[in-house]
Amino acid sequence: MANKALLKEIVNGFITSLNEELLFRAFIFLSLVKIYGKVFLSALSTSVLFAVLHMGSISQDFFFLSLLNVLIGGLLLSYLYYISGSIWITIGFHTLNNFLARFIDFPQSSVMHTNELNLLIYTVLLFGLLVACMFFVKRKSDALPVSSEPK
Repeated sequence: MANKALLKEIVNGFITSLNEELLFRAFIFLSLVKIYGKVFLSALSTSVLFAVLHMGSISQDFFFLSLLNVLIGGLLLSYLYYISGSIWITIGFHTLNNFLARFIDFPQSSVMHTNELNLLIYTVLLFGLLVACMFFVKRKSDALPVSSEPK
């Protein structure tokens, strides 16, 4: 019985991640990169929209921190997609994030109880990953010849 529930969580998380990553990263983010020509502006715009659309599922207990977490996560996913060029990496990371959020007790609904310290630690870790990705993109763009375009 527990194995079925676990499998259901994984499958639901994967389906949700697949849909969101195809929409937000493969369509919106890439379209904005083509329009703006700037990775950060495209990632930020996509992530703000991503966070706004997640507002209804965020617990009111730690709303600002949870919303910040979603925004940082959206930025991180955009940078992971830009760096890797693979939507599957972002789908995998997003699925893992959703899975961890369910089992580490992060606020995704008002039904769940939240440990604020867990949420704060996770937000700091996400931010650290984001900074590392941004640094990698900066180094990568500095190494490109002048005539090269980003992925």
